[in-house]
Amino acid sequence: QSVIMTPVGCVTTRCLRSNSGALATAKAIRREEGPRGFFKGYPAVAGRQISNWSSRSFFTEVFRSGLRPLGLGVFGEVTSGLAAGAVSTWNTPLENLRIRKQAAPGKTYRECWREMRAEGGEFRSVGVRMLQSAQLTVWLVVLPNIMGI
Repeated sequence: QSVIMTPVGCVTTRCLRSNSGALATAKAIRREEGPRGFFKGYPAVAGRQISNWSSRSFFTEVFRSGLRPLGLGVFGEVTSGLAAGAVSTWNTPLENLRIRKQAAPGKTYRECWREMRAEGGEFRSVGVRMLQSAQLTVWLVVLPNIMGI
C-alpha cells in the first residue's frame, strides 16, 4: 500500500502547495526529480501504514474484549472499531512528517522534524484524523469481521 500511496500523497501534497493540477504537478516532479521524486517521504508513509493497521487491529480487539461481556452484539463491534480508530491516531506525527517531507523534498527528515517540533505541529489535524480513522476502522476491520471474511 505504501508503494502506491506515497506517489499519490506526494502529488497531492505538492498540488496543494503549488495551486497546480495533478497532471501538471506529476509532470513537474518527473521532470525535476525523476521517478524517485514520487517517493519522497516513503519511510514515513511506510511507518505510518504499518502502525495504522497494527494499531487499528490491536485496539479493536482490546475494545471488543472489553465490550463483549456486555452483550452489545453488532453495536459493540461498531463501537469497538470507532474507539480503536480514534486511538490509533497516536501516530499523527508520522503523517505530519510525511506531509512536510513531501512538500519540501530538499530537506532532510531531521530538518522537517525540527521545524514541526518548533511550530508545535506534531499533532496538528489529529481531530480530523480521528474521525477518518474511526470510520475506516469500522469499514475495513470491523465489517469484514462481522461478515466472517
